[in-house]
Amino acid sequence: MKQLLLICAVVALGCGKKEARKPLSKEESAKVIEAAIREELDKPTGELTKADLEKFTRLGFLILRDNELTDVKGLEKLTRLWELDLTNNQLTS
Repeated sequence: MKQLLLICAVVALGCGKKEARKPLSKEESAKVIEAAIREELDKPTGELTKADLEKFTRLGFLILRDNELTDVKGLEKLTRLWELDLTNNQLTS
C-alpha cells in the first residue's frame, strides 16, 4: 500500500525536470481555450452560442493550466466565470 501511495505521489509531482515546451501561438491558444470550454459544456461540435456560454453560471470555473497559452482571447465571452486556473502558461500580460 505504501509503495502504491509513493508511486502515485511521484506521478502527481512529476519526475525530474519538466520538458520545456514551445509557447502556443494566439490561434493555437484560442483552439485550446475553445476545446476546454466545449469539454466543460459537453458540446464537442456545433456553434457555441451565447446561451451555451451562459451555462458557465452553473459551472463557474475553467481549468487551463499547463497549456503554454500565450493569449486568452475568447475568455471575455465567459461573463459568468468566477474561477480560472491559468497556472504554468506563457502569458505576458
